[in-house]
Amino acid sequence: MPKRDEKKWMELNITRLSLISVQRSIPAGYRRWDVEFDDGQHPYRVGCLALPEYGVPHGIDNDIMTALINLFIEQGCPTDNAVTASAYTLLKAAGHPDTGRNYKNLHESLMRLQTTSFLISEGWWDHGRRRWTTATFRYLDQVEFTRPDDAHLDSRSMLRVVLPGEIAKSVRAGYLKPLNARLMQALKQPTTRALYGLLDARRHHPQHPQSPTVDQFDVPLLDWARHCRILDERPDRIRRALDPAHTELIDQGYLLSATYHGRGTKQTVTYVFGQAAAPPDPELVTVLVSHGVSAAMAQKLAGEHGDTIHAALTRMQLLLDGGYTPRSRPAFLVDLIRHPDKYTASAAAMTERDHQAATTRQADAARRLQEAEQQASDAFEESEQHLGPADRAEAALRTARIWIRTGFTTQEYDLLRAALMDGRVDPAELNAGLTSAAVAKRLPEALHELRQQLTRATLQS
Repeated sequence: MPKRDEKKWMELNITRLSLISVQRSIPAGYRRWDVEFDDGQHPYRVGCLALPEYGVPHGIDNDIMTALINLFIEQGCPTDNAVTASAYTLLKAAGHPDTGRNYKNLHESLMRLQTTSFLISEGWWDHGRRRWTTATFRYLDQVEFTRPDDAHLDSRSMLRVVLPGEIAKSVRAGYLKPLNARLMQALKQPTTRALYGLLDARRHHPQHPQSPTVDQFDVPLLDWARHCRILDERPDRIRRALDPAHTELIDQGYLLSATYHGRGTKQTVTYVFGQAAAPPDPELVTVLVSHGVSAAMAQKLAGEHGDTIHAALTRMQLLLDGGYTPRSRPAFLVDLIRHPDKYTASAAAMTERDHQAATTRQADAARRLQEAEQQASDAFEESEQHLGPADRAEAALRTARIWIRTGFTTQEYDLLRAALMDGRVDPAELNAGLTSAAVAKRLPEALHELRQQLTRATLQS
């Protein structure tokens, strides 16, 4: 069976409004722009004001925001709007190599996104209330990180990045568009990835993002340059900026063609699309939402695991009928969908228990606890055994965060990652311990013990 296409997601307002320039670099000190635009659906005006030392958002900033949005969704859209991850994880999620130069670029990008303000006049779509609104916000509300004494960021740095309320609210409401992760990975240049996101946004109706997409569209060249935030509006310079990205998108099959018509400032460009990622099944999204899964996570799961969701729902009901009481049913369902093999033994055990009335309630609970711990350990070992130390630590952190949520500070996450990296905390044991603690309803005690373990390990090192 062919492997399903992986998907990433982007909040649709961000790409539709093109708040980040597709250009890889900008002139020094370029700190503001103001544009009026009509995308054929709704006229709007956007103003951007940045600090001169960072300039307006551009280049790598598109990749960083895409990564943050997807980490926010993967972490369950936390109520504090915060994404907690290592700099290594964020850089990897953005598709950039683990190099000193890229950590410097990441630091500059986060500072630029945090200090840039936007005013969007009647152009921000409030998907929950189904209306156009005016919004004012910074791209990132807060950036907090740990760092070594001699550098801004490195692979060991832990980050806590808070998204603005407008973006977080829109993501929770499911105002998202899918991005093909394989295509994003294949595109080598930030400019091409940014143009892909912008083109793909044009395929979705702003008020009905799940509606059928268009096969082609035409746009005046000067209008398109302003929409892409290309600074030089000479037609030959615009084409020179766009052509390498057009070539790469055609080579990857996303575009069939990008054709210019006319002369001078009257030119238009016609885009004809090739294959595109199919939108997630809206019925599956509705089913998941009815079980308490957030709209953002429901779309992601429907896009990535559409063929296994009904089986996961059946398995969940079997486990619930057998007496299993999860801490959170929506989180339990998400875990079932993502890790179906993790609960195979439990499902079989539940079926057996249905036919063995002689099994006592106490023995049943004890067996469930033992199974949860063993399955968590086995699943982690099997899925992560091929990874190196850094990726293994990151995988353990991702799993641990399901249970920890907002219970750890950025500094405590930093200590935990360091302990995972140097072997003071075993990733499989951490995963199994937190899982069994959750089943036994003693998670607060387990987190307290973990803090004490990290403190002792730090004092001894």
